[in-house]
Amino acid sequence: MAEDVITTTGIARHGATRLPSVDVDSFNLELKDDDGFVGDRASKGAFRKILDSLRKPLKKNGEDPLGSKPAEAIAKTALDEALVGDDIHAAALVHGAIEEFAGELAHVTQRFLKTKAWADTERIVVGGGFRESRVGELAIARADIILKNEGFEVDLVPIRYHPDDAGLIGTLHLAPSWIFEAHDSILAVDIGGTNIRCGVVETRWKKASDLSKAEVWKSELWRHANDEPTREGAVKRLVKMLKELISASEADD
Repeated sequence: MAEDVITTTGIARHGATRLPSVDVDSFNLELKDDDGFVGDRASKGAFRKILDSLRKPLKKNGEDPLGSKPAEAIAKTALDEALVGDDIHAAALVHGAIEEFAGELAHVTQRFLKTKAWADTERIVVGGGFRESRVGELAIARADIILKNEGFEVDLVPIRYHPDDAGLIGTLHLAPSWIFEAHDSILAVDIGGTNIRCGVVETRWKKASDLSKAEVWKSELWRHANDEPTREGAVKRLVKMLKELISASEADD
C-alpha cells in the first residue's frame, strides 16, 4: 500500500494500475513448469494431497492415526486438534505435511520473487481459508523461515483480517476515489475455487483514509464446488445473491 492516499478524479478505467490506496505492479502472474501452474503447488488442495501421500503406507497396514477419511474430508479443526492431541503419530503426520508443504510454498514464492514484477517485494500477505487454521499459520511461518535461510529478505505473514472478510474488504483497495467520495459502502464479490462470497462492505473512509477501519456489514456464502454449476448458472446465482444484499441494505436504511 502506498504511504499516502492518492486522490484521483474521474471514473478510473478498468484495470487501472494507480488507485487511491495502492499501485498495482502485477496481478494474476501465471508461471508454469512441467507439472502445470506453479502456484497450484502451494494451494490448500496441495497440502491435503501431501498429507494423503504420507498416510498411504500407513493405510496399507491399517495404522493410519487420522482414520479412514481422505484428507479433503477432514475438517481444519480436526487437523489442528491432532497437532496438540495425545496421539503422537497423528501429530507427527500433520507436522510432516506442514514441513513438506512449507517447502513447496517457499519454492513457489521464490519463483515469483525472481520475476521482474516481484523483484522489490518486501512483504507477502497470505489469505484464504487455509490461513484460518493453526496448521496453515504454522506452514506460513515455516515457509517464511525457509525463505530467510535462502537469503530472501521478505516477510511472509498471514492476512490480518478474518479470511471470510479479507477478500471482500480487499476490493476497496482496487476502487477509484470517486466511489469513496460518493458512497459509504460497496457491493463486493470474492470468487474462489470452492466458494463465492458476496458482501456489503462499509468503507468508513472518513474515519480512516487508508481503509483500515473498513468492515463487512453483511455477507452471503455459496459453496459452488458442491453444486458444480455451469458458467451461466453461476452468474445467475451470483446476481441473486447481490440482489438479496441490495434489498437487505435498502431495508436497513
